[in-house]
Amino acid sequence: MVREIGEGMSARHMFDEWLLSTQILQRQSFGKDPAALEGAELAEYIRWNQLAAIDELMEALHEVDWKPWTVTENGFLNRDAFVGEMVDVLHFAANMLVAANCSDEELTDRYRAKQEKNRARMASKSYTGVKEKCSHCGRAYDDDAVLCKPGEVSIRENGIYQILPYCAYTTLTN
Repeated sequence: MVREIGEGMSARHMFDEWLLSTQILQRQSFGKDPAALEGAELAEYIRWNQLAAIDELMEALHEVDWKPWTVTENGFLNRDAFVGEMVDVLHFAANMLVAANCSDEELTDRYRAKQEKNRARMASKSYTGVKEKCSHCGRAYDDDAVLCKPGEVSIRENGIYQILPYCAYTTLTN
C-alpha cells in the first residue's frame, strides 16, 4: 500500500533517530564512534561498509527473478529474504552516513530535496540521465554538491566561442 505524505508519517522525521541509533550500536558493539574517525581510518571504515552494502545488494538480487530466461509468478524468488537483505544494505548505509557526521535531520532534509529534484526531472519528460551529467565523472550537473559545469557554445562577434566542460573531480585528482 502506498501512502501519501501526512498519512501516518511525519515528513520532517522520516529518518528520526535511525542514524543516532546506528551510532549508538556501533559504539556499544565496537567501542568506537564512527563519527570520530578521521583520515585513513575513516576511509577504510567507509570502504568496508560500502563493500558490505554492495555484497548485501547482490544477495538481494539473488532473491529476485531478474533473469529473462526464467519464470516466476510474482517476480520474487523469496520476498522475505529480499527485504531482509535490503535492511542489511540500509544498516551499512547508515554506518557510512554516521561516519560522515550526517544527522537524522540532515538526512531527512537532503532526502526530501532529492525526491523533489527527481520529481522535477521526471516531470520534465526530457531528462535523459546522460546529457545532464558530466562526461568525465558521471555526476549530475544539478546535484547540489557537484562543481562540474557543462560546456557551452555561443556565437560572438568574431565567430563561435566555446567553453569546454569542467570536471571538478578530474581536476582534483590530477
